[in-house]
Amino acid sequence: MRKTFLVVALVAFASPVWAQAAQQGKDSDPTHKVTGGISVAGWHGRVDPQAERRGMKLDDAKFASMGGGLHITSGPAAIYWNPKDAAKGNYTVSASFTQTKAPMHPEAYGLFIGGSNLSDSTQSYVYFLTRGDGKYLINHRAGNDVHKIVDWAEMHGFAADGQTGIRVNHNLDVHVDKFQVKSGK
Repeated sequence: MRKTFLVVALVAFASPVWAQAAQQGKDSDPTHKVTGGISVAGWHGRVDPQAERRGMKLDDAKFASMGGGLHITSGPAAIYWNPKDAAKGNYTVSASFTQTKAPMHPEAYGLFIGGSNLSDSTQSYVYFLTRGDGKYLINHRAGNDVHKIVDWAEMHGFAADGQTGIRVNHNLDVHVDKFQVKSGK
């Protein structure tokens, strides 16, 4: 059986604000629009279906080059991908994430694998997310449905050919370095 592993190096922004933010509910954190859209050549994106239903779009988030990496200031939760990063067989997807500002409550960011039909209603991908409080989860999105694979617990391996990329939940400011896909042997 073939397994594909997600590797994430996480540097979380920690401050007294984080502890206070973790106690506030999600209801007190509406999605904020950010001006910018995607300004990195070759990259595409899509906001989550819930955000689409509320009229949010990619122009309500900012995805830009910064230094040697990528910088995402999210309004709505979204995924981002470059078609050149599709992978098959044994491969490893990795990146280093730095959360640069504390959110109002724990929000997540990470990587996705096995992506297909990302631009239409039959989108499908498996995503691994982590958040500043040190927890992570693994879910599968199929169209508008999300299936829990691992609920804020341990990382597992998967078999998932297809598009790879980055996922960032709403209202975050995250810097991504060293995003790469390596074929296995």
